[in-house]
Amino acid sequence: MQKLLRGTRFLLVGMLAASSAVSAAQDAATAPAAPVAAPAEAPTVQACELHVWPGRGFHTVYYGWAHGGTIDGAQKGRKGYPAIPDEPLSPEIQRGELVKLDIPAILGLTGYRTVLHDQVLSGTAIRSKPGRQIADSAPCYAELMIDDIVFQNNVINGKWLNVIFRFRQFEESAAAPVGSYGTYVLSRVMKFPSDPDTDPQPGLDELHAAFSQSVTEFGKQYAAYRKRNGKKKGASITL
Repeated sequence: MQKLLRGTRFLLVGMLAASSAVSAAQDAATAPAAPVAAPAEAPTVQACELHVWPGRGFHTVYYGWAHGGTIDGAQKGRKGYPAIPDEPLSPEIQRGELVKLDIPAILGLTGYRTVLHDQVLSGTAIRSKPGRQIADSAPCYAELMIDDIVFQNNVINGKWLNVIFRFRQFEESAAAPVGSYGTYVLSRVMKFPSDPDTDPQPGLDELHAAFSQSVTEFGKQYAAYRKRNGKKKGASITL
């Protein structure tokens, strides 16, 4: 009888142990999973910025057979000077042409985004300011400033749009630019200004296209300048 009781106890103990093991396994299976650490967010990379300003105005120079040479003679109402439409390349018109262009690509600036400004810069700011035009800007920063825009009309050499560009590039907190370049670009025009009795639009369209073309040509000149390791070599002439 005692042997039977001892056997029963051993059986009960074994059954209880097995039941505990099963319960522990079930508890482990139903327990909430341990939280998984979220991957660390990559640091935000601030995009490089290319700030672009349109030019301050549109000037004309005319040389005829017997007279000429007065700057803005047509705008001043001088006799013998070809009539010029009012503001044929205003800052607003320039901006409308600039927004169509991929200017960072034209200048070989990988990873830059364009910040196109409405207002114009003064001549003093363009030519004399040593630091950035926009102080609170991205560490990776460049600026393209359009200076003077001059329509040159010469009875011997023909008609040209002359656009002066100035480019500077800054890095990090450096006060001075790490690179700068400026030159003028000449683009020939044929239809501007239109004759008084004809539709002025074809001439204006040609002038606007010449302005856009001058930006692209400036990019080519800047690329050639860098290839020459910063040695200047004349100006750009687009025929």
